[in-house]
Amino acid sequence: MLAFAKPMKVQTPGGTIFAQYAMVPKYKGEPWWVMYRGEDGRWFTTMVERSQMPH
Repeated sequence: MLAFAKPMKVQTPGGTIFAQYAMVPKYKGEPWWVMYRGEDGRWFTTMVERSQMPH
């Protein structure tokens, strides 16, 4: 699990979110799972392509 010092801006099919945590993929080419809080305060997850994540 990777925690970002500042929430990271990520584009999803539903719009832009600010991810607070991410699960780093085990294998190259796999997407990342990111965790973020919705407007109502609930936690959500989404998959994000590797190209959007820090290197």
